[in-house]
Amino acid sequence: MSTIVTLDLPQGKIMGEKVILSHEKLYYKFFGIPYAKPPVGSLRFQNPQPLEHFPKELLDCTKQPNSSLQFNAFTKEVTGSEDCLYLNVYSPDVTSENKFPVIVYIHGGGFMTGYGNRHILYPKFLIEENVILVTVNYRLGAFGFLSLPDGGISGNYGLKDQQLALKWIQENITSFNGDPKNVTLFGQSAGAASAHFHFLCNESRKYFHKLICHSGLATMEWAISQNAQEKAFKLAECLGFTGNAVDTAHFLQKFENSHELIASMYKVLSKEERGHFLRLPFGPVIESPNSEKPFITKNPIDIIKTEQFAESIPIIMGYTSQEGIMLMAYSSKTVEEIDLDLSCLIPSTICEPESHQCKNIVNKVRKFYFNGKSIEDVSKLCEALGDICFVVDFHKTVELHNEYQSQSPLYCFKFAYDGKLNFYKVRYKYEHIKGACHGDELYYLFYPNEAAEHVQPSEQDLQMVKTLCKVWTSFSKYGNPTPDKKEKCSENIDFVWNPLSKLENKKFSFDCLEIDNKFAIVKDPDGERVEFWKQLLFETKRNY
Repeated sequence: MSTIVTLDLPQGKIMGEKVILSHEKLYYKFFGIPYAKPPVGSLRFQNPQPLEHFPKELLDCTKQPNSSLQFNAFTKEVTGSEDCLYLNVYSPDVTSENKFPVIVYIHGGGFMTGYGNRHILYPKFLIEENVILVTVNYRLGAFGFLSLPDGGISGNYGLKDQQLALKWIQENITSFNGDPKNVTLFGQSAGAASAHFHFLCNESRKYFHKLICHSGLATMEWAISQNAQEKAFKLAECLGFTGNAVDTAHFLQKFENSHELIASMYKVLSKEERGHFLRLPFGPVIESPNSEKPFITKNPIDIIKTEQFAESIPIIMGYTSQEGIMLMAYSSKTVEEIDLDLSCLIPSTICEPESHQCKNIVNKVRKFYFNGKSIEDVSKLCEALGDICFVVDFHKTVELHNEYQSQSPLYCFKFAYDGKLNFYKVRYKYEHIKGACHGDELYYLFYPNEAAEHVQPSEQDLQMVKTLCKVWTSFSKYGNPTPDKKEKCSENIDFVWNPLSKLENKKFSFDCLEIDNKFAIVKDPDGERVEFWKQLLFETKRNY
């Protein structure tokens, strides 16, 4: 049951809905609020432009907005629109004198797909903890991340969209009873890498006060696009044009069939890139300092090591126990094909394909994960993939933050809970593997509208929802994820989750909250596997 409500903003008046949630609990929702001018026509491949006035005297914000134009790998269809710079706001109460903490969520999808809309990201659970949730749509794929600097296209437009949304939230969230001085930036996968990029960007840091990163960091190999300018030329060639950088930029900017452009994106990957895992056609790039309002001009690891940020921004970062399930689900290779050529697991940054060194590394990987035999246990293959693409870089980044950014308290977690709301694992048909897939934790924070119709969560699942939401919102409210004794909601919260302590002149080790049937503090999760890769990198004279 809902009632129409209106709200005055500096850009004009909007119309949303007041909804009865449960137990007479109300919340207010406003969908599709534009935070920038539509990035179409001459604004394609341009930095986002602020929107001074809404296009209508009363803007209808009761309907889901456009998502960014994208290619759906499952359906093979192009969906969305170039006109996509919208956000959604969910508030417990727009009439109260109290100011609520704000959580801004950036969706994942490999910088290529995804959206912040209701049927995936419905905040039924979070709203009950009296926080405001804002979800953001931003440009994806080539429209958000194509980079051709010699032709005047600097790139990182998706990140710049997010940054403008954060600025908009700072300037407008009080109208929804949000506290602009208490904003938590939260992302998952590419959204988490994006959030981490914002932590490393001086301009963005002004707009939020806490950070949550699930299964993604700016330091992960896949988070920075390689050979970006070559890919821009290749995309134009796929669309029938060959020319210099300026002419190619002009062609792409004027190309009318946006669906064809999006459908051609994966063709820019080289044969070698297609043979490896998590190689993305377009993503963030390191811009020239001479670009117009560059977002990032140095490698994220160098920023962590050299930038002395004055502000303390508490951070939660973590990963799931079976990240690699997602990689297998999207792989074009069968287990048998991978088994015949394990070199596809080895990052090209470690060794040259087909080299003697690569063959030696493959033998070590086979011995470590598969006891020197053929792949019989797919869960071990998923572990290997997860380690290569997520876990090792996570450990490395935790160590870097602990050494160079210790002014910002850091809390680490590993999500391993296996329940009926682990919808991604079910969707990928990997229910037989114990643990949590990439993204499975999200449905214990967001109510899964579509999938929930067919699933009856267990009491333990609902308790996990309650506990996880309590811990995450405690962090968003106070910067401390351990709820106050008065707020503890279950027997699961019998722990104290402390930030990492800086270790001086000692081998690095860290405590981590493992989230499973019970919540427990563990030391160095998956440490043996990480040590294997550290030693491998040392032997190949690569930096860990």
